[in-house]
Amino acid sequence: MVDDPSYRIFKSKPLPGFAEHVRAQLKAHQQPELITELWHDRIETTEEFDILCEVSVDPSKRPEQDYAPCPMCQPNKFIYGRLCYFPRLQCCAIIGHCCADQQQRAGAERRFREQRARDFHEDYFLRALPLIPRKLEIIAAVRPKAEEALRLHKKFHKDANRLMTLLREVYKDNGGRLRVQFEVELKAAVNDKSEGIRFERLIDANDWGVLDGYTAIRSKYDPVLELEAMAAALSKGNIGTDEEQILETIIGMSPEDRTWTYTVLKRIDDHQWPKFQGKLEDFCAFFEHDNLHRLARWGQDPKNRNQVSVVDRMLKLGVRQVELAGAGSRTALSPNAALEIEIPDWPEPPKR
Repeated sequence: MVDDPSYRIFKSKPLPGFAEHVRAQLKAHQQPELITELWHDRIETTEEFDILCEVSVDPSKRPEQDYAPCPMCQPNKFIYGRLCYFPRLQCCAIIGHCCADQQQRAGAERRFREQRARDFHEDYFLRALPLIPRKLEIIAAVRPKAEEALRLHKKFHKDANRLMTLLREVYKDNGGRLRVQFEVELKAAVNDKSEGIRFERLIDANDWGVLDGYTAIRSKYDPVLELEAMAAALSKGNIGTDEEQILETIIGMSPEDRTWTYTVLKRIDDHQWPKFQGKLEDFCAFFEHDNLHRLARWGQDPKNRNQVSVVDRMLKLGVRQVELAGAGSRTALSPNAALEIEIPDWPEPPKR
């Protein structure tokens, strides 16, 4: 190194902002050789380095329509390269993606992958961890609704399991619709090939509409268990909303901790909570007046071989009772006010 170098000296690995600065210049002119902060002289292929970011050049936008020069494998040139930090030389340079010694390249790529994963997780945690207390509040607020759904489902299953089974079969056989099929006429016709008389059965159907609330007639459903599983997982990562405490926690995480925490939080946001909310709302839809009215009309259709009775009424003191009978079983369900609790919006980390 000379006393007055033509490149920028870095006594330690530069911050991410420098990589963004280089990328911006490269995007502007596609000529890494013009970026004065970089080292452009010869670099040995065995020189140790760390990858800061991946870059590329567009030959069609370069003055000579050529590839960019590589200081590590001159006179070879590249299209795809990497901005790297060389600790011994205390400088940064852009080299071709496969120009370095295999051992040095493998080590740098491993460290780059680890750092990229760490940066990704830490950025996500800064946005996601402060939301955990609010998510736990929502779970607590929704629990009475889930408990009421579980109570109703257990009673329905205990009293009228055969009716549940019948409704599941009707739902699956008719694509979720309440349909009653029946024979219109038995038509006789002479076969043109003189093979005798053949008969055709003409089938029609009464369609009473969609059966909402399949979750209510499932053989197994436990929304409380689903809530408790999410609450237990979130509680492990609940460190409050204090920024300093959150930063200390993130910094102290091991690679295994980061991977586990990210996986758990993403699984809850992307799968467990939407699935829980969808099923609970679907369960409640079964008890909507319009749905029960459709079910009653289907059940009392004279052509329906599986007669089902549905009575939705208000008893004294404002108690609602839904009486269901069919398939040799009967139940009387009284949904309470908890089933009407609104499910709050689930907070998710802001997008970058």
